[in-house]
Amino acid sequence: MSCWGEGYPDMKSMALGHNTTCILDGDDMVRCWGVRVPEEYRRASFVSIVADGDTVCDVVTTNFSVVCWGNERFQGRHLILNDTMPGATVGHILYLNP
Repeated sequence: MSCWGEGYPDMKSMALGHNTTCILDGDDMVRCWGVRVPEEYRRASFVSIVADGDTVCDVVTTNFSVVCWGNERFQGRHLILNDTMPGATVGHILYLNP
């Protein structure tokens, strides 16, 4: 991706939502504009990032937990899935559209 001005070096991925832009930087940390990263995750390391509407979800590097923020959909609870192990998914994946 090209940006004008100084840009942001070492960006690994980007997630765009409703009035929200987040990136996964070269240190595997999430930086967001439009929605604040919760205090407990500002120094966390992440594997991936995705946004949908005004919700941002990330996978934590240490234990593959899924954390989300930016919408009251989760009623203030950021930890969605704890200690998830990567691998094949058995069954169906359900997309939750708000």
